[in-house]
Amino acid sequence: MKTNYDYERHKRLSESLGIEVEYKPRPTIGYVETWFPYIVYTTIILVLVFVFNIFMTIMRVDGPSMDPTLHSGQIALLAKSNNIERFDIVVLKEREVNGGETKNIIKRVIGKPGDTVTVKKGRLFINGEEYEEPYLNGDNIKRFKNESWEIKVPEEHYFVLGDNRDVSKDSRAVGSFTKSAVVGKKIM
Repeated sequence: MKTNYDYERHKRLSESLGIEVEYKPRPTIGYVETWFPYIVYTTIILVLVFVFNIFMTIMRVDGPSMDPTLHSGQIALLAKSNNIERFDIVVLKEREVNGGETKNIIKRVIGKPGDTVTVKKGRLFINGEEYEEPYLNGDNIKRFKNESWEIKVPEEHYFVLGDNRDVSKDSRAVGSFTKSAVVGKKIM
Protein backbone atom coordinates (compact mmCIF):
# COMPACT_ATOMS: atom_id res chain seq x y z
CA MET A 1 0.00 0.00 0.00
CA LYS A 2 1.53 3.33 -1.10
CA THR A 3 1.49 6.24 1.30
CA ASN A 4 2.03 9.99 0.72
CA TYR A 5 5.63 9.46 1.83
CA ASP A 6 6.08 6.86 -0.89
CA TYR A 7 4.58 9.24 -3.45
CA GLU A 8 6.91 12.09 -2.47
CA ARG A 9 9.93 9.78 -2.55
CA HIS A 10 8.90 8.42 -5.96
CA LYS A 11 8.42 11.95 -7.33
CA ARG A 12 11.86 13.16 -6.08
CA LEU A 13 13.59 10.07 -7.50
CA SER A 14 11.92 10.54 -10.90
CA GLU A 15 12.91 14.24 -11.02
CA SER A 16 16.51 13.53 -10.04
CA LEU A 17 16.80 11.01 -12.84
CA GLY A 18 15.15 13.36 -15.32
CA ILE A 19 12.30 10.97 -15.92
CA GLU A 20 8.75 12.02 -16.04
CA VAL A 21 6.63 9.27 -14.63
CA GLU A 22 3.07 9.80 -13.78
CA TYR A 23 2.22 8.28 -10.47
CA LYS A 24 -1.36 7.31 -9.83
CA PRO A 25 -1.84 6.02 -6.32
CA ARG A 26 -4.15 3.04 -6.32
CA PRO A 27 -7.26 3.31 -4.25
CA THR A 28 -7.08 1.47 -0.98
CA ILE A 29 -9.82 0.18 1.22
CA GLY A 30 -7.94 0.30 4.47
CA TYR A 31 -7.25 -2.68 6.67
CA VAL A 32 -9.51 -5.03 4.69
CA GLU A 33 -6.95 -5.07 1.89
CA THR A 34 -4.24 -6.08 4.36
CA TRP A 35 -6.33 -8.72 6.15
CA PHE A 36 -8.20 -10.16 3.18
CA PRO A 37 -5.65 -12.89 2.28
CA TYR A 38 -5.52 -14.03 5.92
CA ILE A 39 -9.30 -14.21 6.07
CA VAL A 40 -9.40 -16.29 2.87
CA TYR A 41 -6.63 -18.69 4.03
CA THR A 42 -8.19 -19.11 7.46
CA THR A 43 -11.58 -19.84 5.91
CA ILE A 44 -10.07 -22.45 3.58
CA ILE A 45 -8.24 -24.14 6.47
CA LEU A 46 -11.39 -24.19 8.63
CA VAL A 47 -13.44 -25.71 5.79
CA LEU A 48 -10.77 -28.40 5.23
CA VAL A 49 -10.65 -29.24 8.96
CA PHE A 50 -14.46 -29.41 9.07
CA VAL A 51 -14.61 -31.72 6.01
CA PHE A 52 -11.78 -33.88 7.42
CA ASN A 53 -13.70 -34.30 10.69
CA ILE A 54 -16.84 -35.34 8.85
CA PHE A 55 -15.19 -38.04 6.71
CA MET A 56 -12.02 -39.03 8.58
CA THR A 57 -10.41 -39.26 11.97
CA ILE A 58 -7.02 -40.09 13.45
CA MET A 59 -6.27 -42.63 16.18
CA ARG A 60 -3.14 -43.63 18.05
CA VAL A 61 -2.74 -47.40 18.49
CA ASP A 62 -2.67 -48.32 22.18
CA GLY A 63 -1.27 -51.72 23.11
CA PRO A 64 0.18 -54.78 21.35
CA SER A 65 -3.06 -56.50 20.22
CA MET A 66 -2.46 -55.72 16.52
CA ASP A 67 1.26 -56.60 16.40
CA PRO A 68 2.94 -57.09 13.95
CA THR A 69 0.58 -55.15 11.64
CA LEU A 70 0.24 -52.09 13.90
CA HIS A 71 2.46 -51.19 16.82
CA SER A 72 1.59 -49.36 20.01
CA GLY A 73 1.99 -45.61 19.52
CA GLN A 74 1.53 -45.77 15.74
CA ILE A 75 -0.92 -43.29 14.19
CA ALA A 76 -3.74 -44.65 12.01
CA LEU A 77 -5.84 -42.59 9.58
CA LEU A 78 -9.45 -43.76 9.50
CA ALA A 79 -12.27 -43.23 7.04
CA LYS A 80 -15.70 -42.95 8.61
CA SER A 81 -17.32 -45.58 6.41
CA ASN A 82 -20.21 -48.01 6.53
CA ASN A 83 -18.62 -50.11 3.80
CA ILE A 84 -16.77 -52.60 6.02
CA GLU A 85 -15.28 -55.66 4.32
CA ARG A 86 -13.86 -58.86 5.76
CA PHE A 87 -10.25 -58.41 6.99
CA ASP A 88 -10.54 -54.59 7.15
CA ILE A 89 -8.87 -53.07 10.19
CA VAL A 90 -11.45 -51.06 12.10
CA VAL A 91 -11.71 -48.91 15.20
CA LEU A 92 -14.64 -49.76 17.45
CA LYS A 93 -16.19 -48.27 20.55
CA GLU A 94 -15.73 -50.90 23.25
CA ARG A 95 -18.86 -51.42 25.29
CA GLU A 96 -19.24 -50.00 28.76
CA VAL A 97 -18.49 -52.47 31.53
CA ASN A 98 -20.05 -51.91 34.96
CA GLY A 99 -20.99 -48.35 34.02
CA GLY A 100 -17.42 -47.42 33.08
CA GLU A 101 -16.37 -45.30 30.15
CA THR A 102 -16.09 -46.65 26.61
CA LYS A 103 -12.80 -46.60 24.77
CA ASN A 104 -11.75 -47.03 21.17
CA ILE A 105 -10.09 -50.30 20.22
CA ILE A 106 -8.55 -51.36 16.91
CA LYS A 107 -9.09 -54.88 15.50
CA ARG A 108 -9.45 -56.83 12.26
CA VAL A 109 -12.92 -57.77 10.96
CA ILE A 110 -13.10 -61.55 10.60
CA GLY A 111 -16.83 -62.27 10.53
CA LYS A 112 -19.53 -60.18 8.87
CA PRO A 113 -23.24 -60.31 9.75
CA GLY A 114 -24.61 -63.85 9.34
CA ASP A 115 -21.19 -65.53 8.93
CA THR A 116 -20.20 -68.71 10.72
CA VAL A 117 -16.63 -68.32 11.99
CA THR A 118 -14.83 -71.54 12.91
CA VAL A 119 -11.33 -72.03 14.26
CA LYS A 120 -9.85 -75.55 14.23
CA LYS A 121 -6.42 -75.84 15.87
CA GLY A 122 -5.76 -72.18 15.01
CA ARG A 123 -6.88 -72.48 11.35
CA LEU A 124 -9.60 -70.01 10.29
CA PHE A 125 -12.74 -71.09 8.44
CA ILE A 126 -15.52 -68.69 7.44
CA ASN A 127 -18.75 -70.26 6.21
CA GLY A 128 -16.86 -73.53 5.75
CA GLU A 129 -14.08 -72.04 3.59
CA GLU A 130 -10.52 -71.95 4.98
CA TYR A 131 -8.73 -68.60 4.87
CA GLU A 132 -5.02 -67.95 5.01
CA GLU A 133 -4.01 -65.14 7.36
CA PRO A 134 -0.67 -63.80 6.05
CA TYR A 135 -0.75 -60.87 8.50
CA LEU A 136 -0.27 -63.21 11.49
CA ASN A 137 3.15 -63.81 13.03
CA GLY A 138 3.96 -67.31 14.37
CA ASP A 139 5.30 -65.83 17.61
CA ASN A 140 1.93 -64.16 18.30
CA ILE A 141 -0.28 -67.22 17.80
CA LYS A 142 1.40 -69.97 19.83
CA ARG A 143 -1.58 -70.45 22.18
CA PHE A 144 -4.08 -69.61 19.43
CA LYS A 145 -2.86 -72.65 17.43
CA ASN A 146 -4.47 -74.84 20.13
CA GLU A 147 -7.88 -73.13 19.98
CA SER A 148 -10.95 -74.67 18.38
CA TRP A 149 -14.39 -73.04 18.46
CA GLU A 150 -17.29 -71.93 16.28
CA ILE A 151 -19.55 -68.87 16.41
CA LYS A 152 -22.44 -67.55 14.34
CA VAL A 153 -22.17 -63.76 13.88
CA PRO A 154 -25.52 -62.07 14.64
CA GLU A 155 -27.14 -59.80 12.04
CA GLU A 156 -25.93 -56.18 12.22
CA HIS A 157 -22.75 -57.33 14.05
CA TYR A 158 -19.07 -57.89 13.27
CA PHE A 159 -16.76 -60.50 14.78
CA VAL A 160 -13.26 -59.03 15.24
CA LEU A 161 -9.87 -60.42 16.27
CA GLY A 162 -6.52 -58.82 16.97
CA ASP A 163 -3.52 -59.90 14.88
CA ASN A 164 -1.61 -60.70 18.08
CA ARG A 165 -4.07 -63.45 18.97
CA ASP A 166 -2.30 -64.63 22.12
CA VAL A 167 -2.76 -61.28 23.93
CA SER A 168 -5.70 -59.64 22.15
CA LYS A 169 -8.94 -58.99 24.03
CA ASP A 170 -11.34 -59.25 21.11
CA SER A 171 -14.68 -60.82 20.13
CA ARG A 172 -13.59 -64.13 21.67
CA ALA A 173 -13.74 -62.44 25.09
CA VAL A 174 -16.28 -59.62 24.71
CA GLY A 175 -18.55 -60.86 21.91
CA SER A 176 -19.38 -59.37 18.54
CA PHE A 177 -19.73 -55.64 17.91
CA THR A 178 -22.74 -53.86 16.44
CA LYS A 179 -22.34 -51.92 13.21
CA SER A 180 -23.02 -48.73 15.18
CA ALA A 181 -19.90 -49.42 17.29
CA VAL A 182 -17.65 -48.91 14.23
CA VAL A 183 -15.84 -45.56 14.42
CA GLY A 184 -14.05 -46.02 11.10
CA LYS A 185 -11.81 -48.26 9.03
CA LYS A 186 -8.08 -47.84 8.64
CA ILE A 187 -6.97 -46.38 5.32
CA MET A 188 -3.36 -45.49 6.24
